[in-house]
Amino acid sequence: MSKPAASSNTIESAPAPPSSGSPSKRPVFLRAKWLSVLVASWEVDPCLLASHVPLGTELDMHHGKTYVSLVAFLFRDLRACGLPILTHRSFGEINLRFYVRRYEPCAERGVEVRSGVSFLREYVPSRLIVAAARWSYREPYRRLPIRTTIGRQDQHCQLSLAWQTASGQQRIAFAADDHYNHPQPGSADQFLVDRFWGYTRFSAAVTSEYYVHHPAWRVVRPRSLELDFDPAALFGTTWGSPLSRPPAHCAIADGSPVAISFPRRITAPVRADLRALAESTTPVPA
Repeated sequence: MSKPAASSNTIESAPAPPSSGSPSKRPVFLRAKWLSVLVASWEVDPCLLASHVPLGTELDMHHGKTYVSLVAFLFRDLRACGLPILTHRSFGEINLRFYVRRYEPCAERGVEVRSGVSFLREYVPSRLIVAAARWSYREPYRRLPIRTTIGRQDQHCQLSLAWQTASGQQRIAFAADDHYNHPQPGSADQFLVDRFWGYTRFSAAVTSEYYVHHPAWRVVRPRSLELDFDPAALFGTTWGSPLSRPPAHCAIADGSPVAISFPRRITAPVRADLRALAESTTPVPA
């Protein structure tokens, strides 16, 4: 894996992922490496997400099913506007996300379907990163004193993210073999992992859109998985019951360097004509 050149100030300098169509020309705000990305997913009632869907997007479903995903990964080599954040070079992140799509006019195909995610809650151990993410992207970050442990045993990668609560230690830990493969087209792996756009609900009238550039990730099933945490305490009472069940789907992506664009504001709802065009032409998702 090669890291995008830090000297470049636009995303188009790096090759676009296979499903993204033309590269984005938006200026880059953040660069980092996201590695060993656990994506544990639960099927949920779409009504639970209705009030969280950002303006200009709609829920994205896989074969009629709506998912939320717990994502836990190693965050490394963070740079903002090309400058390294020296005090926060390696740390763990935990978040809960759901899946949305946006229809964008496209000269080549008439409409581009942007496959994205929106976050319900995100945790990192740094107050500085929480403040910066809330200010720049309005993302729902909170501080959690996560202790991250990385290990290897033979051909197995291991990652543990642990934190202390009043009721004791809680932990998310997993291990994976090094036998990663690209997801099959149309599979749940591809739906849940191949996401290149982020959407944040500023308010009922404003959405923030940003592009996350990275190569298509490869995935593997976890060799072992430990989800020892209180979902209601971590993500809110709405998610206590749904996330208390075993996940319906679980994968670990290898991850890669990423480049995240400056956000763009959206103030218009989903266009019905673009949705109809997308449904009639089935364009390649972005």
